[in-house]
Amino acid sequence: MANPAIIELHDVALRCAAAGGALIESPGHALITPRGIITGTEARARAWLEPQHSFDQHWQQLGLGALPANNKHARHFADLAHAQLLHLHGAAGQPERVIFAVPGNLDRDRLAVLLGIANASPFTVAGLIDAALAATAHSAARGEILHVDLLRHCAVLTRLRAGTEVERTEVQVLPEFGLNQLHELWARYIAERFIARHRYDPLDTGAGEQALRDALPGWLAELSARPEIGVQLPGPRGPLSLALSAAELAEPAAARYAQLARATAAAGGDTLLLAAALDQLPGIEAQIPGRRLGPEATVAGCLAHLEYIAARPANVLITRLPAAATGRPPARPRAQPTHVLWRHRAHALGTGLIIDWRQGALTLRPPEREPGADTAAPHLAFTAGRLVLGGECGELEVEGDAADLRIGARLRIGDEVLELIEVL
Repeated sequence: MANPAIIELHDVALRCAAAGGALIESPGHALITPRGIITGTEARARAWLEPQHSFDQHWQQLGLGALPANNKHARHFADLAHAQLLHLHGAAGQPERVIFAVPGNLDRDRLAVLLGIANASPFTVAGLIDAALAATAHSAARGEILHVDLLRHCAVLTRLRAGTEVERTEVQVLPEFGLNQLHELWARYIAERFIARHRYDPLDTGAGEQALRDALPGWLAELSARPEIGVQLPGPRGPLSLALSAAELAEPAAARYAQLARATAAAGGDTLLLAAALDQLPGIEAQIPGRRLGPEATVAGCLAHLEYIAARPANVLITRLPAAATGRPPARPRAQPTHVLWRHRAHALGTGLIIDWRQGALTLRPPEREPGADTAAPHLAFTAGRLVLGGECGELEVEGDAADLRIGARLRIGDEVLELIEVL
């Protein structure tokens, strides 16, 4: 029987991988449409165009309470969570068994709901493990450890002790510190910059806010590597540009950063491990210096302990692991590109992206819904767990392997440069 796949239930980006496979990510968004529920990248791309039908609380508030709006496709947040699990399960090749890695904010009641959802799904739960524990085991850190993670609606501080075993000793949830709250601060700050410079408020319309929200994660990813970038948004009379710096975005978030810094200092620990979601907080390293973990840390930690996890009762949360896995660990999952960066804007790959180059003008767009409609055009698509370049690509120059494109690879067409990046 094949090894189980790992699903990390991190609502900024749910992650899934099996041993040796690519890391698949799905943003924690759900959208209720007349035809049903869509989740992940596609749902996020319409979240601010259809806010009354959009949700990102279904993992934070996992339960059976009624949704605020009546509809025929979902009665409660658990239905939305189930829809997202089914989508991720399908994208991962429909594994027969799944191990869930869960953040420390999921209490017993919500874990019970999760297991109930899984019982109604086409896979068997092979294990349940604390996500911070798995990431810490992967890090090989020793001593008293504090793992800090940032979810959409809260931060989670996990105390662990690592010696011959790695053991979770305490969990603290900070409900007032979540990624959504920071994104809200930055969206309003950037909107004010556009108003001052161009007399244009992108938050005035659903389309304008969607464009800003789509671009923001990519801008933050760039600012984690560079102190200043140029950004651009579509305006009523054409593109509008600004210069943004990491320092100026850190300023409106300074009070929030200080709050998190005080909480981490009070929690203590010899080693501070910072989850990948904190990488995209401009200026956070000045307030909370620590060791950064990659986005694959939790999944990789689970893959290295598959035998131990699978031998425990599947309905009991694992909060203790051996410090080192026995035997040879499985191959570490490779992070996949999630976006194409072009002219300082990140375009979500989703299930693929069409590169439309006509008479010297470039546009990027999702593929047509009709299967095979865009196969002749240059396009990016996921095939057998790999991102590949297909179609008639005569004018495209590829820096990398067109049959297995990695983060950092570049595509050149005319004077335009497209870079593959990962955005959480």
